[in-house]
This record gives sequence, C-alpha cells and structure tokens, in this order.
Amino acid sequence: MRNVGSVRAHWGSSQQLKQQSSAEQRADNAKYNTGFNASLHPSAEHGGDVGKPAQMSSTLRPEKEQKQPALSSVNLDSALQKLLLDLGKKQEPFMLKPQGEPLQVRRDPPSQRGFIKRPDIEIDGESVKFDSVFLRDACRCARCVDPSTTQKLFSTSDIPLDIAAQVMVYPGHDEGESYVQVVWQNDIPTPDGTQHTSQFPLSYLKAVYKQMEKLSGVSEDLPDRLLWTRDVMDKHSSWTQYKDYMEKDGQLWKVLEDLNRTGLAFLQGVPDDENAMNEIVQRIGTIRDTFYGLTWNVRSDPNAKNVAYTQDYLGLHMDLLYMTNPPHLQFLHSLRARSPGGTSLFSDSVYAAEMLREKAPKYFVALATFPVTYHYANAGHYYRYTRPTIELYPTRTKGEAGLLSAPIKCINWSPPFQGPFTERVSHLSAKDDAGNVLREYLKAAKAFSWLLNSPENVWKYRLQEGDLVIFDNRRTLHAREAFDASAGERWLKGAYLDDDVYRSKLRELRLNFVQESYDHSLRAWERSVQDAKIPS
Repeated sequence: MRNVGSVRAHWGSSQQLKQQSSAEQRADNAKYNTGFNASLHPSAEHGGDVGKPAQMSSTLRPEKEQKQPALSSVNLDSALQKLLLDLGKKQEPFMLKPQGEPLQVRRDPPSQRGFIKRPDIEIDGESVKFDSVFLRDACRCARCVDPSTTQKLFSTSDIPLDIAAQVMVYPGHDEGESYVQVVWQNDIPTPDGTQHTSQFPLSYLKAVYKQMEKLSGVSEDLPDRLLWTRDVMDKHSSWTQYKDYMEKDGQLWKVLEDLNRTGLAFLQGVPDDENAMNEIVQRIGTIRDTFYGLTWNVRSDPNAKNVAYTQDYLGLHMDLLYMTNPPHLQFLHSLRARSPGGTSLFSDSVYAAEMLREKAPKYFVALATFPVTYHYANAGHYYRYTRPTIELYPTRTKGEAGLLSAPIKCINWSPPFQGPFTERVSHLSAKDDAGNVLREYLKAAKAFSWLLNSPENVWKYRLQEGDLVIFDNRRTLHAREAFDASAGERWLKGAYLDDDVYRSKLRELRLNFVQESYDHSLRAWERSVQDAKIPS
C-alpha cells in the first residue's frame, strides 16, 4: 500500500487545492512550464518511486539538475496541458548551414546540407528517406548503448520532437565499408554538453530498408514458408541424423530452417533412452514446462485424461490452444513402435487457409474474425482461451481488404479441445440467417476441415523406433490412426519448445551461416562498436 499512499500524497486532496491561493498556483505553474518530463520527478522527501526517471535515461541528462518541488495536482494538470499543446504544435524543419564540409562526401543531395527532419540516404542507387527520430533511436554508440550489456542507456521518449539531422555518407577507409555520419540538432542533452554524433554502417541501413520492404508494416520476421500438399512433402521432407544434429551447428541450422519453411522435420538414429529428449530440445533452448511436465509419455491408458492417451483414432489438431501462449514446437520421440497401426498424419494448415483466401475469401474472413474458445477442464486443471482460427499479422490496411491482404501469423485448430462458444456469439446467432456470423463460421469451418483432411493434403508416416519428429504446433496439424495396444507396445516421449526460444536460436545460427540479413548487420555493427572499430 506504500505506492498507493505516495501517489495520493503527490496528487493532494481537493480540500488542500481549494485552500491554495491563485498566486501560489501561478508560481507553481511557472516552475513546471519548462516541460512535462521534469514535473514527473518528485523530490526524494516526497518520495517513493512514483514518477522517478529510469536510471538508464539519466546518463544523457545534464549533470546538474535542480531539485524539483513536490508534485501537486495543479502542477500536474498544468504541465500535462502544456505537454499536449506542445505535442500538437507543428514543428518546422531546421535548415541551418553545416559546420564544415566533410572529406569525401558521396553524392549527397542539396537538401542534405542542412539539418532536416527526414534526410535522404542513397541505398543501391535509390534515395530513401529515414526519419531523424528513427536514426537517433537506432544509435548504437557507447554513449547510447552499454557495450557490455548491449542495453539502451536512454529512452525513446527522451528524444525531442524537433530533433533534426545532418547526414553525410563516407566511403570506407582502405576499401572498408561505407558509413553514414549524422550530426544532430536539438538532440538529447549529453552529461558534459558536448556534441553527439552517430555513425551507421551503410549495410545496416540497407538491411533496415530491405526489412521494411519485406515486412510492409509487420512487426517481426515473416517465415519463408513452402506451402505443401502430400506430393510436395514427399519431395521436401527433412531427415537428419541424430549425431549430426547434436554435434554440427550446420545441421542444427538446417533443421531449424526446415521447420521455418515447412513446419516439419525428422531425426533418425535417436538413442533408445527416454532421457534423450532433454538433450535434443536443449540443443535449441529451454524446454517449455506445462502441467504435463517438462517431458511426457504418450501411451495407451484405459483411464486416460487426454484423448491422445487412448488407442483410438485422433483427428488433426494442435496442442494447448487453451493456453495464452501455446508452444511453438512439439517433439515426439518413438521409443516403442510394436503395435499394429498408429501411423502419424500431418497437414499444412497454412496451405488450406491460403486456398480459402484465394477460392472463398468470405470464408477466410470468417475464420480470421470469429472467436473460437478452447478449454481443458480435467484432473484439477481448468484452462480456457478464445482466439480466431486464422491469426494474421497487423497491416496498415483496415477492414476486409486488410484481412485479405495480411500475412498469416499462425493457425488455431483443435476440435478435441474446443469449448462452448461464448455468450456473445450465442446472442449474435439470434439474428436472421443472412447476417448470422455463427452460421457463416460453420460454413467456413466445414470448408477448412475438408481441405485439411483431403487425402491429397495429408502426409502420412509411421514412426519407427529411434525416429523423432519435430513440427510447428502453430501450423502443422498432427493426427494418428488407431492402433491395437493389445498386440504390442506403442510409446512416444514428448516435449514442447516456445516460439521465442526457437527464434532466438535460429537468429543466432543465421549470424554464422547467412551474411546478408538484418540480424547479421545489426550484430556486426554492435560488435564493431564494442571493438571500437567505429568511433562513437
């Protein structure tokens, strides 16, 4: 309750405010008219941590800051009003003369000879505009990013709205890489008051531009997917020896790229050891722990708490969609395959969704907007989460046109674990059939299910002992044919891995094996700053 009390102390009571004279109010307002940022730093004696600036931002603040008086609601209101007015003002670009011409300036347009808000930088012969706010925020010099922790030492919100940049492009020395130097006007104040300049390898800005072109408003890397049917997977199925996967980074990288591309990969020659799973998953990163445990067994159980633990047919589905963050990868190691039947089935849900987008767009929109609830209520657990069947990356285009143009992020399809529809959906279903979203969803779900289960879209493989399958749980649907548990043992060991862990390892390996990428350019730049190859 300490923080709540300190907040109330700073805000003050309405009775105290009524007693404050208008002269005092004007005096207080004058003290805070220097900016909203200062008004959010109460003195230590009124303390707590409310409004305390982050320590990392303080490195770029003037060394001698005046002690601020305690915050009152009048001061806060006045400062907030001023901030909103300042944010709403039109900021005029600065066109000042540069201080001296740089040596070996390369093809800078005339507009670059002053400080402007959106300077042009030549990328592969094309003039590309970069906002000065973006460039200032991207600075990786030792003054802005700690070389040891690689963490920023300032906040984006510290950047002044009227910041302007003067850009100069220099060729590299001794056939080295070209770089861009930026001199700032109205920059974040430095502790010693000296001029701060930023330098960027031209390859980094090129990678940023290419990344922006590729993503087109999407906030993360898009997987380079190969959409597949049964015949396509026959030609592109991925097989790697366990020993190579464990000992060779190049083979590990190949497996992760195959998962990024098709969502399905196999290891062969895995030891007959139920603990082998831990080492296989940890080769990538930390295992995802769930109420099933770090690893779990898939065996026939007459009193099963999950349909997967029976010998019956198990339809195409994904795991743990009733959780907030379903796992990205699923691993299944075949330790025993001695019962007849039990062939594994796989289907590319993204292929089916893209077919709907092309052939039946209204069904695609229905699956991208209709909320479906998944739940697990058993054995002392009750999980529930609602999500659309097709999840899309955000785009700048709104409405149905945006839905039909947005890249697919992931698919959610797990009929065995689907719960009742929400009350809101039940209410909507009372409308007439022409506008009935529930019935439109049903039509779309039928079409989607038909595509997923069509024989030409289902790839089959019966796991042998020593095989291990890895698949993308947010794309590749898995199923199993029935088997006869009385005629032999069938035993799989399973585990999960989260998306962040997988993508972290994939990016790290790409740094070693892919030379032209955004991540490679950024890491190379950071390392050059740490090695003092580029002055800050």
